[in-house]
Amino acid sequence: MAGRGVRRTAAVVPVLLLSLAAGAAAAEERVPDDQYRRLVDRYRSGDREAAGELAEAVNSGWLPRGSCQGGAECQAAAVLNLEAASRLFKTMRVDRAADLIDATRLLVNSQSSGFAFDWLLAAGLLHQGYGDHGHGFELFAAALDMRPGNPSALLARATALEASVIPDGFGGLLVAERSVWRLLYPVGHRPPELSHQLANPKSEKPYRRMLLDYLARQYRTVLDHDSTATEARLRLGRVLEARGRRAEAEVELRAVAASGEDPFAAAIAHLCLARFEPSPEGAAAAYRSALETDPTLSPAWLGLSQSLHASGDREGALAALERVLSLGETRPLSAWVHYHFGRGRAFPEALEALRSRLTPPR
Repeated sequence: MAGRGVRRTAAVVPVLLLSLAAGAAAAEERVPDDQYRRLVDRYRSGDREAAGELAEAVNSGWLPRGSCQGGAECQAAAVLNLEAASRLFKTMRVDRAADLIDATRLLVNSQSSGFAFDWLLAAGLLHQGYGDHGHGFELFAAALDMRPGNPSALLARATALEASVIPDGFGGLLVAERSVWRLLYPVGHRPPELSHQLANPKSEKPYRRMLLDYLARQYRTVLDHDSTATEARLRLGRVLEARGRRAEAEVELRAVAASGEDPFAAAIAHLCLARFEPSPEGAAAAYRSALETDPTLSPAWLGLSQSLHASGDREGALAALERVLSLGETRPLSAWVHYHFGRGRAFPEALEALRSRLTPPR
């Protein structure tokens, strides 16, 4: 009997220890929630360093899972998480940043539709700003589910698709094939090797042409909402050129270059128009116009070098080529690079707009 009692006690002890350990772990889990609430309050009061501290905590493997009380506090938590994610992106903690954004979407879904739309759009811009068009596309699609036809979301989603069909050496299909296929054919089996067929301009399959036509319609829709949307017109010109509709493309690109309202769009427009020039001298002038707006445009320096060499100016061609090589040492993010990051450069403004709506805690 004594032996059975000892054995019974011995069996109970590990269970008791596990129970105590679980209780201790649960207590420890409550501590980060309290700390997180304090970070949210600090952030609402204007302390942006709270985002840095949250980024460090998430980088160590912790994700905020605590509840928030009321719309104002929950919205502040969502914006805090988004800024912390942006800091994680800056330090190339991409997976941690994506986890934080994904975890925050559950919180955002319970907020007002206006706030949720703006947050989804901003989160998509953040992903795009680091070349992650796939996640950006999904967030823009979610925003469009809330506000179908919204021009800002339409433009952002179209830029994510454009980066796949006109990669310009920046990669292949960056958006999930199933997402692209749903736009081309809402029902039906997608073909094999869709990625290659979309990015390959020499493909005889119709899918690339279909996606380019879809993008042209999207950019025209944006322009129907706002005829002054310079970036939509610029991108329409590039899509029309890729589609082989050169005369229409040139009209759109020259309109962007002549407007001068958006230096970013004007630089890219001049860069693209140089390919339409019939003479080396005309191309060189277009490349110089692009460089006047953005001196860091490596493709413009390279094109200028080739144009000058073709026109017999070997000394000028060598000087332009040396500029290309010097830019390669510092690798500045030119307008050409930002163009292929879609609307990512708009994230700081979108984040600031979200922060401006926050109210201090009482």
